[in-house]
Amino acid sequence: MATPIIPSNFLGTFVSFTVYPSSILGSSYQNVKLLAILDYQTAMSFMDVASMHANVYPLIPQADQPANDFTSYSYLKIQFASGQIGIIGIPWIVGWNTAANCGLTQTVNSTITAVINGVSAADIPTIQQLLVMNGYNTFVITLT
Repeated sequence: MATPIIPSNFLGTFVSFTVYPSSILGSSYQNVKLLAILDYQTAMSFMDVASMHANVYPLIPQADQPANDFTSYSYLKIQFASGQIGIIGIPWIVGWNTAANCGLTQTVNSTITAVINGVSAADIPTIQQLLVMNGYNTFVITLT
């Protein structure tokens, strides 16, 4: 398998991407920090990529399936907003073999300020849930 190219300037930045086997890995990763690109041996020190591959591979659409050899893949080491580390095989990413940057989109780290009128303290948990469900895990809510 040809090694997919992820630009070196993506390392250390925040990226977003979608994965095929949503029933196993979730459907999308939003604003995760790309820490490293690993070979399978190094990835194994963080998770059992052999077992994960066995579960994930059959769910990748046939047209996009790489060789059935997890030892030939590169893996992304990512960090979630919670600080938790994750490992994702590059061939598990939608567009890994056809899209620019292997299906990764670099996230610009900006701040949005929104004002919601007509709310009370009782609305805060609902608003927090909506933000988290949509991939926004780093936020501050202030009631004035």
